[in-house]
Amino acid sequence: MDDDLVGAAFVRDTAAVTAICAEIGANGILLVCNRCGDIEAPIAGVLIIDDAEEAWVSCAALVFENCHSKERSSDLRRS
Repeated sequence: MDDDLVGAAFVRDTAAVTAICAEIGANGILLVCNRCGDIEAPIAGVLIIDDAEEAWVSCAALVFENCHSKERSSDLRRS
C-alpha cells in the first residue's frame, strides 16, 4: 500500500515561493497559475510532488480564496 503513496509539499512561504520562481525563471520558464492561467497574477504557492518534473502553481487569489474557505468552515464548526 505504501508504494501507492506519493510525497508532496505545498509551499506558501513568500521567500520560498520567490526563490522557486527565480530559480525556474532563470531557466527561461514562466510560472503561471494552473487554475486561472493569468500570466500577470502573482504566484503565491507551489505544490511540489516528489519524483515528478512538474508542479501545480497557484496564484495569490487562489491561495487566499482557499485559506478563507477553510477559516469559514472552521468558524462554522465552532458555532
